[in-house]
Amino acid sequence: MYSIINRSVLSRNFILSISIIAAPILLLFSRVDPSDIPRLLDIKSLSTILFFLLISRGFLVSGLSSRLAQWIRAKGKARGFNIILFYLLSTMILSMLATNDGAVLVMIPVGLKLSEITGWNPISIIVLGLIAANTGSILFPFGNPQNIIIWQYYNLSFTSFMRTSSLVFVTASVVLLLVAYIEVGGKYLEEKVDYPRVQTSSAAGYTTLALLLTGIILSDRGYGPYAFLLALAIFFIADKYIVYSVDWSLALLFVFLFLDFNSLALILSRHLTQLLTDTSVIYLGTLITSQVISNVPTTIFLTKITHQWTSLVVSANIAGYLTPIGSLANLIGLRLTGINWKDYLEKSLVFSFTITIIGYIITMI
Repeated sequence: MYSIINRSVLSRNFILSISIIAAPILLLFSRVDPSDIPRLLDIKSLSTILFFLLISRGFLVSGLSSRLAQWIRAKGKARGFNIILFYLLSTMILSMLATNDGAVLVMIPVGLKLSEITGWNPISIIVLGLIAANTGSILFPFGNPQNIIIWQYYNLSFTSFMRTSSLVFVTASVVLLLVAYIEVGGKYLEEKVDYPRVQTSSAAGYTTLALLLTGIILSDRGYGPYAFLLALAIFFIADKYIVYSVDWSLALLFVFLFLDFNSLALILSRHLTQLLTDTSVIYLGTLITSQVISNVPTTIFLTKITHQWTSLVVSANIAGYLTPIGSLANLIGLRLTGINWKDYLEKSLVFSFTITIIGYIITMI
């Protein structure tokens, strides 16, 4: 397990190094004024992402994730579909509150434990869990980085964003549960699920939940930077470990992704006679580009060259399903478990194909 995680860190550090090297080059060619660099960073979106990185760690450190695992054990009982249903729903709910990356970090170990005690194929459970994490994160504008970027960049209200995202969320949820039923619906569990006892912190848990609600309200009103600073200060006072345990290299990576892709968009926009308005082009272009550079950098880039945010919400989220590179959450999950790309693609093919077709129909509505 250590070697897998270590390779993941090395891979991320490599991407971070490339991003840092590319930043001054792209800034030079973009001919941007130094005073405009804060605008390229998109401080509102960036600070909102950093806020939810803190919240994600709060969920882990407080033990809320462990309580969730115990709840699955109590509710799942013996029938296979009941267990996988509670596992997937729990993953989806957590991804709504702590982003898809946070849900993967919490729930994938739970999925491995479930496969161990049931004898079910761990690849099936893990891939279903990754799809559930990406699906749950679609509904709310703070569920994943690409949603946060779109929400903040276009100054959307909470409700207007959800009018579009809810269509994708409901559709993907139905398809996911159908696939899960086909996979494990007729299986039964003969042994009880046994989780080791862990220490929990009620104070950290209540603090995390209170900050989550406060942050949602502040971010919805355009005060994302204040939400981040508030969470940073309170966590530092209440439990410094939460602050120290955040993957700040990932936060730094987001900083340079914003710089790089906003600079690139600025360079390319000079050669565009008009903004992208064709929904089909946006949809297919986002799907394809995201399989090369992931959906977050693709979203950062496209926000600068299109006003069609509804198409971008649909395509950027669906792009995360197609291959492991489409979503950072997928890469985290595969690194944690050692599952290869071929196994992921085989298990996710039916779901990905179905939701891609349905997503295209949604963009045409």
